[in-house]
Amino acid sequence: HQTVTVVYGPDIDAGPDTTTCVGVPYTFPTTITPPNQTYNITWTPATGLNNPNILQPTATATTPGITTYVISANPGAAGCV
Repeated sequence: HQTVTVVYGPDIDAGPDTTTCVGVPYTFPTTITPPNQTYNITWTPATGLNNPNILQPTATATTPGITTYVISANPGAAGCV
């Protein structure tokens, strides 16, 4: 007899797409549900971020262009990324 438990991964909202200027900091208004857990956060690419391992990092562009950031949140052994 084997029991398999299926759980949902965290629901992450990094905010809307935005435009900023070179040298102007932008802090992601990221929220995560459920909020009462500890997550290992990883943003990629880490380029321009003050800390790629926090929920709401600040990005400061040094050159014009488009950067697409992807966030993952790992709640640990029993969770889904």
